[in-house]
Amino acid sequence: MDINFYLVPVSDKNGDCAIRVSVATHGSRLLTSTGYKINPKMWDKAVQRVRRGAVNAKGMPSNIINAGLDSIRTHFGRLDDVSRSFAKEDLRREFLECMGKKPRKGAVEKKDELPVADIIRRFVVDAGSRNGWTLGTVRKFGTLGNHLEYKKAIINRSSTPFILNFTSRPIAPTL
Repeated sequence: MDINFYLVPVSDKNGDCAIRVSVATHGSRLLTSTGYKINPKMWDKAVQRVRRGAVNAKGMPSNIINAGLDSIRTHFGRLDDVSRSFAKEDLRREFLECMGKKPRKGAVEKKDELPVADIIRRFVVDAGSRNGWTLGTVRKFGTLGNHLEYKKAIINRSSTPFILNFTSRPIAPTL
């Protein structure tokens, strides 16, 4: 996971520039403002931190700004240990959590949604092992899962609760 901080080249009326963060992992990239501003003369580009003793136009000292930047770096550094990929929405949600903010009202909460491709994969693993499916059958279901993943098909958990029990029910052979 690559985490970089840099200044936006446009300054405000006080001469301070916004500090932006870029978080890139597994092909997803989040580019957003950290909420901190500093005069470009007080920014150390090499270490991506505010120089010691600097104060921005609002009176915020460098140690507070650097502590905020360090907390962002630490938060996303911990996520680097997690062996999963993150979509841009996941990175944004993690950033908001790190900053102690709540997602916007219009933002869709992903906890109620389950990608259909994941349901198919769980089904194939479970039903395939219990019923002794041939390699051809497993491949056909895998292809179906790939097509659904390409289409970004999603099922809302609350509207279709029977899907959640998809893998727990025994599959009766057809006659």
